[in-house]
Amino acid sequence: MPVARKGLAQTSFLRKLVCYQETWRRGLHRSHLGISNFRVLTVTASRERVEHLVEACRSLGGGGSRLFIFADQGALGSGDILSHEWMNGRREHIRLAQIGNPQTKGPCARVS
Repeated sequence: MPVARKGLAQTSFLRKLVCYQETWRRGLHRSHLGISNFRVLTVTASRERVEHLVEACRSLGGGGSRLFIFADQGALGSGDILSHEWMNGRREHIRLAQIGNPQTKGPCARVS
């Protein structure tokens, strides 16, 4: 799937990001699913593709979003996805095991 197209009428990853972001903004995850928060995890084929997807995320404004989390399949391997270092839309490196941990700061803990 292309990262972006000329417009949002055609399928693209950017279009998916816009839809997820709007779902979060409107609080549909609360009203329709009864969950307080969510993240969109994306595993892709290469580190280069991760970079392109993060740039698409950053193009939405606000310097990127912590809603979206990315990893490449090779780096993820068969290891523990909770302790793997992911990259969010703000280029912060995080671990899923730290999200929501009261001992970490913010909604997504950065990897030191």
